[in-house]
Amino acid sequence: MKKIKNIQIFLPAFMFLFFFTSSCAKKTKQKKQIYVNNVVDSDSQDINIAELQKRDLRPDFSHDNKIVFKQQNGHYVPIEHFNELESKKELITIFVHGTILPYPSISNILQTLKGDVNSPVKQENFWHKYIHNIRFRGVYKFQPIQKIGLHKIDLDKKDNLTTYELSSQKISNMFSKIYRKNNRAYKDYSYYTFGWSGRLDKKRRLESAKPFYDQLVEVIREIKKRNKDDLEPDVQVFAHSHGGNVALNLAVMENENRLNLKIKDLILLGTPVQEETKDLINSGVFDCVWNFYSKGDDVQVIDILSTKKHHSRRTFKKRRHEKILPTKLVQVQVKCDKLKPRHSELWLIKTRTNLLYRNRLSISPYPISVYTLDIIRLLKKYFKNSNNIKINIRNIKNQKNKFNVTIKDFDSFIKNSYNLEMPI
Repeated sequence: MKKIKNIQIFLPAFMFLFFFTSSCAKKTKQKKQIYVNNVVDSDSQDINIAELQKRDLRPDFSHDNKIVFKQQNGHYVPIEHFNELESKKELITIFVHGTILPYPSISNILQTLKGDVNSPVKQENFWHKYIHNIRFRGVYKFQPIQKIGLHKIDLDKKDNLTTYELSSQKISNMFSKIYRKNNRAYKDYSYYTFGWSGRLDKKRRLESAKPFYDQLVEVIREIKKRNKDDLEPDVQVFAHSHGGNVALNLAVMENENRLNLKIKDLILLGTPVQEETKDLINSGVFDCVWNFYSKGDDVQVIDILSTKKHHSRRTFKKRRHEKILPTKLVQVQVKCDKLKPRHSELWLIKTRTNLLYRNRLSISPYPISVYTLDIIRLLKKYFKNSNNIKINIRNIKNQKNKFNVTIKDFDSFIKNSYNLEMPI
C-alpha cells in the first residue's frame, strides 16, 4: 500500500516534468529549423534578430506567410526593407582580362624600342615591355580592357575612341540595357576594367591581386562616402581565362589584410582550374561563384606550365574530405546550338577583323559573357538549388535578337526552355 501511495504522490510530478521537457525540446527544434531556413513565422513572438545576425544563413523564399531575412551590410533585415535598400545602392561591374600571349608584330617591336616614359613597365626588360604594348593590338583590343590597374570605363567619351575603348563601351552599354530590361533596382551602375601584366606565371597572377585588392577597397570606400545612406556598393567581377585566377587571389589578399571585402558574384569564363587557386572559392569574400565553361574550349586546359600540378581543369572537383562542393558554386557548361564556344568566343566581341569569332555562332556578335546576366537570372529563379548545369542557346527563327535557352540540371535531370530577348 505504501508503494502505491508513493507512486500516486510522485506520478503527477513525473508527468509534469515529462511534458515540460518535451515541450522545451520541441521549441528548441523548431527554433533551430527556423534559423537554418532563415525564415521566421510572421506570428512568432520569439524572433531573435541578434542570433540571426551571428549566423551565415541563406535566404529561403519558398515559404508562404513567413518573414524572410536577407543580409545587408553585415545585418539581417526583412526582405521588403532589403529591396528598398538595394534601390539606394550602386552596382560595380569589373571586367578582368586573361593572359596576354605575345605574337610577332613589327609595329609593336618599333613601339617597344621607342619606349614610353609613362609606361607602368618601363623598368622591365624588352620582352615584358613588348607583351605590355601588345595588349591593345590584334585580337586583344576586342575585349573590355584598359591600362594596368583598376580604371572606370568612360561611357560618355565619344571622340577619338580607340578600338579597345570602343569594345569596353559596347560591352558596358549592353550590360546596362540588360539591367534595365530586367528591372534591376540599383540606384546607379558603374563599370571598371582591371588590367594586369597578362603573363603566364602564377606568381605574377598573385602579385596582380594585391593592387586589385587595394584599389577596389578604395573605390568601395569612396562610393560609400558619397552615399547618403552610408551603403556599400555591390560588386560583381567578370573574369576571363587566367583573369579568373587573379580574381580568386583576392581571397588571399583578404586573408592578409582583413578589410572585409565582399564580391557579390564572381563570374569565371574559361578560367583554368588549378591547384593554387581551386580552394579559394570557399573564401567568405565571394557570395556566389559561377563557373562558365565549354567543351570546345581547349585553351582552358592547355596550361601545364604555370601550375605546380602541371595540369588545368574545366571544372572544380570535390576535395578528398568533402562530400559535396560548396553550395555557392554553380558550374555551367555552355553550348550554342550545335557549336561549342571556343576560348575567345566566351569573351571577345565579333568584328570584321576578329578572325577568332565564328560567323555562324548563334550568339553573334556578342560573347557568352553578355548572356551570362540573363542565364544567372534564370538559374536563380528556376534552378536555385542546382549546382551542375548545362545550357544551350539557340536562335529563334525569323525573330531578330530573340533566343531560346535550354537549361538542364545534370544531377536531377530537370530540363526546361526559356525565351530571351536581347536589347539592341
